[in-house]
Amino acid sequence: MPDPRLTTLKTSRNPLKLLGAALTGVLMVLAFPRYGFELGVDWISWFALAPLFFVAVGSGGLRGTVLGWSAGLILEAGGFIWILVAIRRFTELPDAVSSGLFLAWLLYSSLPWAVLGMALGRCQRPSGVLWVLPLWVGLEHYFPRLFPWTLGGAFYGREWLVQNADLLGASGLTGLVFLGNAALFLLVGFVRKRHPFPVRTVVSFVTILAAALVYGRFRLAQVEDVEAGAPALSVALIQGARPAAAAPEDLEAYLEMTRKVRETNPVDLVVWPEAADPYTFDLTPGNDPWRGHHRDRTDPEVLLRDALSVPLLTGGTGYRADRAIALSGIAAYLRPGQKPLFYEKNVRLLFGEYVPFGELVPQSWLDALGIRVATVAAGTTNPVFPLKESSFKNLVCYEAVLPDYFRRAASGVDFLINITEDIWYGRTAHISQHVSVLILRVVENRTPLVRATNMGPSGVIDISGRFRRVEKIFAPDVFVGTLRARSTRTFYGSAGHLFPLAMLLLVVGRSTLVYVFFRKR
Repeated sequence: MPDPRLTTLKTSRNPLKLLGAALTGVLMVLAFPRYGFELGVDWISWFALAPLFFVAVGSGGLRGTVLGWSAGLILEAGGFIWILVAIRRFTELPDAVSSGLFLAWLLYSSLPWAVLGMALGRCQRPSGVLWVLPLWVGLEHYFPRLFPWTLGGAFYGREWLVQNADLLGASGLTGLVFLGNAALFLLVGFVRKRHPFPVRTVVSFVTILAAALVYGRFRLAQVEDVEAGAPALSVALIQGARPAAAAPEDLEAYLEMTRKVRETNPVDLVVWPEAADPYTFDLTPGNDPWRGHHRDRTDPEVLLRDALSVPLLTGGTGYRADRAIALSGIAAYLRPGQKPLFYEKNVRLLFGEYVPFGELVPQSWLDALGIRVATVAAGTTNPVFPLKESSFKNLVCYEAVLPDYFRRAASGVDFLINITEDIWYGRTAHISQHVSVLILRVVENRTPLVRATNMGPSGVIDISGRFRRVEKIFAPDVFVGTLRARSTRTFYGSAGHLFPLAMLLLVVGRSTLVYVFFRKR
């Protein structure tokens, strides 16, 4: 009779197992931006999942679900507290209601961890964790999240590792990190004499990690050569650190900062953040777009059209009289002597720019509930804008972190511009998390990104993943630097999310075969 230690795991009901799940949640928070790479402890990711593996594997589906969900709740609550800050500032709801909404979001956003725990709990052997890997990769990518973080995203600052994102996307890094945790878990099991030495797992992890580092080293040299031969554009990014509600004096402040920059720096493009222009552009077909700028004696149209002699891209508000929802968030491209061009934000921010099914609720009810969210219209196209011999598209605020939308926008242009405010989330981990995801998006698609934000950090992310930026955040500052305006094709850009899809199909295929051929009769 075979030793049961080598086949089936014991299913202890020890409540202390919750501490193991909690430890995974805490380690995940420490491994991610604001703590991880910034403090040099992102390596925690290589073993952050292992405590959950130790307590959940073989514990049963229900207990595994509870353990996984517990780890996820700690990660989501500790790592994304800025979502509570955003709900309160966007909606102006009472604290009790805002906290209730945040709790509901926590329960929802940690669902993938519950599924992970259930899958681990149903493992009959320690090596079963290897079949949980493709499930997690697919689930992580396709689960609808408010903010698209990834397990492998902790290594956004490790140059050789992050270069691999142009092959399989951030999901490829997630698979590598998960495999590293699985190898550690199986090694510890071997030391405790629970199963044989996991030769294939350890060899696979070491081989794949070595290949990833070698690829990253040589790929980095390739993209540096591309950058060196790319057209050079001088850009000035004005970080105003202005209050959230744009006012006429904000326009003067941005103009004054821009004038000072241009006195000493010849630039090809000036970029202001989202909502920097307090006046509305009329986008109604046939109307003068500047009509909304004729409001007072400061004559903002003249200020914008005549005070600057270089192209300016600024965030503002658009108005169309021919649709039910008249207002929209826009990027306005103003060029001396030419008609302005506009991009209307396509993807609106939940609870910031629309409330789901809000149009079905009478406004009087929303007012009674204290909901102050103004629904804005969503654009349907992302036009290409010219700058000298180069071209670019726009991403407003949240759009830049979305992998699918970023990939579509990057197609056929030399660079992208992201304008955002970043004032709504306070001095939280959101600042670092936002930057980390942007770096992944740039490397995945090898399309440089110009980022102008109200509170910072503003700068340029090169196709190598390096972020050249201002030093200050939540303070006025200016970035003047060179943009290497050239993108280059990647396997990820062409194949899209083939890897997480393949991982999900692998899990479904295996589960189907097990059910058909090995189910108990």
